Amino acid sequence: MAWLTDVVLRRRAGATVYQRGGYLVGAVADLVEQPDAVTAMVASSGSPAVRYRVCLQRRGGEPVGECDCPQGLEGHFCKHCVAVGLRVVNGVPPDRPAAAPPGPAAEAGPDEQWSAVQAYVDGCTRQELVELLRDAARDDAALRHRLWVLASASEPEQLRARTERLGEGYAAIGGAAFAEQARAVVFALSHLPAARAGIAHELLPSVLRYLLAALDGAPDDSYAAEDVNEYAVDHETPVIDAVGVAWRTYLVLCGTVPPGPAAFAAWFVELRLAHPMYRHRLPASDLAGLTGLLAACQSRLDGYEGDAAAVWSLTDEVLQAIGDTDAYVAFLAGDLSTYQRYARIAEVLVAAGCADEAVTWLERARHPEVPLRDPASPVVELLARLYTRQDRLAEALEVRRRHFTATRTEAAYRALKQAADRAGVNWTPLRAGVLDLLRRDTPRLSGGDTLVRILLAEGEPDEAWATARRYGCESHTLVMAAKARAVNHPVDAIDVYWNQIEEALVFHDRDRNRAYERVVNLLLILRDLVTRAGGDFGAELARFKATHRRKRNLMDELARRGL
Repeated sequence: MAWLTDVVLRRRAGATVYQRGGYLVGAVADLVEQPDAVTAMVASSGSPAVRYRVCLQRRGGEPVGECDCPQGLEGHFCKHCVAVGLRVVNGVPPDRPAAAPPGPAAEAGPDEQWSAVQAYVDGCTRQELVELLRDAARDDAALRHRLWVLASASEPEQLRARTERLGEGYAAIGGAAFAEQARAVVFALSHLPAARAGIAHELLPSVLRYLLAALDGAPDDSYAAEDVNEYAVDHETPVIDAVGVAWRTYLVLCGTVPPGPAAFAAWFVELRLAHPMYRHRLPASDLAGLTGLLAACQSRLDGYEGDAAAVWSLTDEVLQAIGDTDAYVAFLAGDLSTYQRYARIAEVLVAAGCADEAVTWLERARHPEVPLRDPASPVVELLARLYTRQDRLAEALEVRRRHFTATRTEAAYRALKQAADRAGVNWTPLRAGVLDLLRRDTPRLSGGDTLVRILLAEGEPDEAWATARRYGCESHTLVMAAKARAVNHPVDAIDVYWNQIEEALVFHDRDRNRAYERVVNLLLILRDLVTRAGGDFGAELARFKATHRRKRNLMDELARRGL
């Protein structure tokens, strides 16, 4: 396609958008090429499940891009348009990715390496292992240090002293050195004979407490504010890794030599509540299978005085790990002030195979004893889904109808239509009533955005345009309506795009160049609209340039883009 080249794409999009589009070439799918047009779907960079429809067309020798992403609807030649164009320019056949060039064989991953090491070590003799360990310790300072700590661990006081030194934190020595000191202690404790497991039970909890306290205390005042990010990367990461090693080591110890449940629970609950930021590093679910520990934690949390939200969250986590559905539901039912809580109870019951009981709870949420303070959507979605599974299609439709009446949203409208289709209900009269409800309610809602978007989605651009003009709507919705209207009535959309240009010229200084790129994108759309409407775009452009001639960067962008 001679009209679609790398140079043209760069000029149409601008350097920044062109670069972003290059990252999305691999997200292009369903590519269809025609002599003067290309269509494709492009996955969103933020949410791959969302796909945008892109169409590149040749008009007047230049590619014109259309995309239903937010930037495309505002008139930008967006990064999705660039991605589709680059795929064509690079010569990738439709729907077939280019073959990757042959390269060196990929190195084995950590799991494969460990498996190979285990197999090799299992085949070595004792003497070979001794020589191997000596050589490795001679060359590896960390291993040599750990073996030295282990060799000096015959005296418990030495290990206690090393553990206590961890309480000094790592401001003076740095995170990597601090983490290695902790890991050396953990290494030594993990290799103590079973007869000395009591020392490991005493010190491993202290190691974890000191590690988390050090993380919570960083960065300290000795680091300049501009160094905080570098500090976090260089110092916190090895300490966080050391937390994981110490926790896994302690879990293994608890599995082989069980601790006293009450003492363990007192330590665990205190540690978790003191360091909530790192709760995912010591999850309660890791305690499943360790006899009595979760039950002891539950008992410890009963009546625990402290941050109520933190205590509730940890109790929730512990009860989930225990897996007693009745007890967990009773706990959740202690506070029924939100729809989300009813939905959570129902999810737990569904997971336990108690769908009928879940439905009962959701039905209770529709008639709560006290007003609920959050949106009903979680209850509506789950109840309608369960009704559908139970073939109670009329009831599912009624749930959807009431929800739409209460919310008047586009999503609720789509869900209502799907429920009607499943129930075999004639959609035409139901749709008419729904749209009439929206028309009556639009003045109260101060705009017809929902109605306009529904009409556009259902292929009624003229009625959508009339609704937008009559009731008004947000700028983004108006552009969508104008774009659809412009297909057959370009003159009607012209004022909308000129207004978009005026809005784009109101910006903060730091957004100047991006605003000017958007202005030029909108002018390119206007050139097509004015020309198709029989107007003189050249004259209008000249007046625009005269008005804004002092904006040097804007004039440069116009010239660069051929305007």
